[in-house]
Amino acid sequence: MEEIIYFKKTEHRKEFVLWSLKKLFTAPEGAKVLVKPNVVSAETYPSTTHPEVLETVLEFLTRKKYDLKVGDGPAFEAGNANDIIQNHPLNQVCQNYGLKLINFLEDKFEKINTGQGLELLISSLALQSDYLISLPVLKPHTWTDLTGALKNQFGLFPSQERIAMHRKKRDIHKSIAACNVVIKPDLFIVDAIQTYRYANEKRHGSGEPVYLGYMYAGKDPVALDCFGLELLKSVAPRLQNKEADDIAHLVYAVQFGAGTKNYRTVEVEKVEV
Repeated sequence: MEEIIYFKKTEHRKEFVLWSLKKLFTAPEGAKVLVKPNVVSAETYPSTTHPEVLETVLEFLTRKKYDLKVGDGPAFEAGNANDIIQNHPLNQVCQNYGLKLINFLEDKFEKINTGQGLELLISSLALQSDYLISLPVLKPHTWTDLTGALKNQFGLFPSQERIAMHRKKRDIHKSIAACNVVIKPDLFIVDAIQTYRYANEKRHGSGEPVYLGYMYAGKDPVALDCFGLELLKSVAPRLQNKEADDIAHLVYAVQFGAGTKNYRTVEVEKVEV
């Protein structure tokens, strides 16, 4: 079975995000909808989700009645998580719609047996949601080669889980894949208009942002990351000779049933809003 990835070469985030929501969003009114941006640190886009992407999603969702929440958990080594969340531009976007940006690191977690021999602590809010929208930014990554649809779920882990993964006491690649089995977002809208040429171990962004020029959306995180890998090859030297089978968390995600590498792309020629 092939998954469909909708994409457009564009700089117009709002138009593409609205088109994607009208095409792919399916939650009934009254559903518990969780929006998961990528809030890595206090650094701005492209390290974290662009405010226009989140604003467009919230503008769309607040037209109807949903039990709406927005949240993420910043990187444990990025500084004081509460300060990051409270002062983040995305929190201001939330406040404009009568919401707050929830700090998952200060919220509740549940221990889940993922079925792959792993027990993981995962955000209770995410587990209790009826519909999850994920808003990743496509970037190269030091530990996982790329961060996109699959790795955006990393924000659902508490600090102790992340520390264990970075210290190699727990397999980060298996954990990311397993999390996407337990909680697979219903819709991904990925921003690849700008990215980074190099992953940087010491900072959550890099000193060399680079223009890529794409937005894309779909429902399968593996397919989306396979497509994202092909896009990143044109600007990220470390990925130029990589294939999907060289990306460990992609391999595990396929093995665990989180998605498929088989996809076809549909270019959105015109986005009408």
